[in-house]
Amino acid sequence: MRIKTIMTSVASALAVVLGHPALAAPKVIGNWLLTVEADRFSDAATNVIALTEGTGGDGVLAVRCLRGNLSIALGGTKFDTGDKFLVKFRADKNIVIDTTGTALSETIMQLDTTHEMVRQMLTAKEYAFRVIGTSSKDFVFRAGRGAAKVLGEVTKPCPLSAGND
Repeated sequence: MRIKTIMTSVASALAVVLGHPALAAPKVIGNWLLTVEADRFSDAATNVIALTEGTGGDGVLAVRCLRGNLSIALGGTKFDTGDKFLVKFRADKNIVIDTTGTALSETIMQLDTTHEMVRQMLTAKEYAFRVIGTSSKDFVFRAGRGAAKVLGEVTKPCPLSAGND
């Protein structure tokens, strides 16, 4: 029950930050919650958000396709809006990818996302994020059931490029 409450509140927070709610009710796929919003003029899926809860229930991971751009967001801890963070990402035993994150609100941080990060997530069993600011916090997520399917849904409207961008 706790996972659905946290995920629903993060989905609501993301909708507020993005400026609009989803058109359809969220759909549960394995351990993930999938929300799809269609463009009001073309009916194409433009905003796809997949959410899953971290180990210990202390974080939420969102992998999003927003108007043709892939984006990863973390939630579940307190941020100061506008603050910047160094973030280290690792999927299973793949290379560590350094990126940055910006707090969009008190509960959501958006990462500078590369296609390589999402590409690694498609086959990984675990995703780890180390957020470094005045202190550091680790978020660990198990891909679990439904990960490949739901991430495939996210990358349909936001296809992965062939390069390591």
